Amino acid sequence: MQDFDRRVESLKIMDRAMIANKRLADPDLIIEGCYIIWNMSIPLLKASTRSHTYKPFVSAATALESINANDNQLRVNLHLELAKYEIK
Repeated sequence: MQDFDRRVESLKIMDRAMIANKRLADPDLIIEGCYIIWNMSIPLLKASTRSHTYKPFVSAATALESINANDNQLRVNLHLELAKYEIK
């Protein structure tokens, strides 16, 4: 249970950090932050815990779009999981 709580809190912190990353406009920093969000969220991609990933995924997808990132696989994964959340 502690791991779950820490993971959710870390995602909230990374979501806020993505706002700062966008202001800095450093593409490498933005991409690294998006990967951190993705990797921390993998265990939470179950139906019962998916809601905790929605806001960080939106932030990451928006940030990648704003810098026109070439990392298409990460962008596709984020959009796929967002679509899964919105379907339910």
